[in-house]
Amino acid sequence: MPITQVAQVQFRDLVSQEEIQEICDCALALQKTCLHPTTKKPLVKSVTGGIDNSPEGLQDGMTHVFVFEFDNEDDKSLYQGIEPRREFAEAVGRVAAKYTVVDFTQGVFEYRRPSVASS
Repeated sequence: MPITQVAQVQFRDLVSQEEIQEICDCALALQKTCLHPTTKKPLVKSVTGGIDNSPEGLQDGMTHVFVFEFDNEDDKSLYQGIEPRREFAEAVGRVAAKYTVVDFTQGVFEYRRPSVASS
């Protein structure tokens, strides 16, 4: 089943527009740079992103959003370990005041509570 990953970034105040653009360009390039190790096909099915323009005021400081789509859990798992993705995550970590990532399986809404270990 397709997996969608939503990444939100709030950049630190002193980060230049050029640095922000580099991060954005890098994010959008991950579809071309993160390839399956054997098939050499892109692990990222699609990627898009942009700057927040919501009038609701519920962004909690997040300014930029990137949405990645994967064909399946296996591709997403491989993507996590691919060098260009690790470099992207490290670059974001250096310039982000806040960074969130949420993954979901499209069409799955059943909530499973985390198990609590008994003491």
